Amino acid sequence: DLDIYRYIVASCAIPALFKPVRFSDELVCVDGSAIDNCLLTPAVKAGATEIVLIVLTEKPVTSNVNPDDLFDVIGAVTDGTLTHSVTRDLKLTEARNHLPGFKQIKVQLIRPARRVPIELFDWTAEQAREAFDMGTVDALNMETVIDEPKTSSDS
Repeated sequence: DLDIYRYIVASCAIPALFKPVRFSDELVCVDGSAIDNCLLTPAVKAGATEIVLIVLTEKPVTSNVNPDDLFDVIGAVTDGTLTHSVTRDLKLTEARNHLPGFKQIKVQLIRPARRVPIELFDWTAEQAREAFDMGTVDALNMETVIDEPKTSSDS
């Protein structure tokens, strides 16, 4: 389907590196992570009560940065910022579950068990296949990170 292809291309259109994808005069799309890499809060605001969150950073986050390589430094800063965003949104969502009057949200997390073996601009077909296979296994090992709190009527 041509529209699906265009949406996928748009989701990869990193600002300043790739041209935005224009669907109409009103709809021009770029990589969503340029605005918010963790769309947990918008999903909650849209009414979702069960969310599967996929992140690309393993836990615990480790980084081996060579300060002589600008791309490694930029990558490490980006990873740290994105990890902080995900952690913040998870904590806020969990806190909401303990407040009266809010819908209860369940969040399941898929994340790599180890570092994903590809880089944004430096990868091979073999590395992409390895990352795909890793993602399949990691999805099967999805963990519940926020469960709906039990109420006294659940006992």
